[in-house]
Amino acid sequence: MLPFKITAIGEDEAGNPYVTNYIDGTILALEQRLQFSTATTTGTDVATVTPSEQLAGSTDTLAKKGRILFVERGCVACHVVSSVPEAVGSTGPTLDGFGDPSRWPLTAGVMANTPDNTKRWILNPASFKTDTAMLNLGLSESDAHAIVAFLGTLR
Repeated sequence: MLPFKITAIGEDEAGNPYVTNYIDGTILALEQRLQFSTATTTGTDVATVTPSEQLAGSTDTLAKKGRILFVERGCVACHVVSSVPEAVGSTGPTLDGFGDPSRWPLTAGVMANTPDNTKRWILNPASFKTDTAMLNLGLSESDAHAIVAFLGTLR
């Protein structure tokens, strides 16, 4: 059973998106507020875009989506990442430096640390290590891709 049972995503009164995680129906004390720019500049025109539209765009925004998913899908329950205050787990490895293959040459200790291999690992860890403690979270391909983009920023 996953430690994060329910995740609510919404907007506050000012239109800022937020993620609230619940464990077994009890709200966590920490509510993560996510700040997004509400406008992008195209030449001299300014167009308002929604946070969802921003998340669908570049690699940078894909990594931001991956960070959100890293928190809301419960990765923080098992892993530590210094830049993610919620990531205080102790079951899995600390992932600081994971995005630098010279510092972290292998994904799961069994295959080269490449985005494709990391995505394959995240989608089905037991297919690579039958004795792994890592859970199959039932992620979609696109969610796994976003989490891999986030992990790639951990230098």
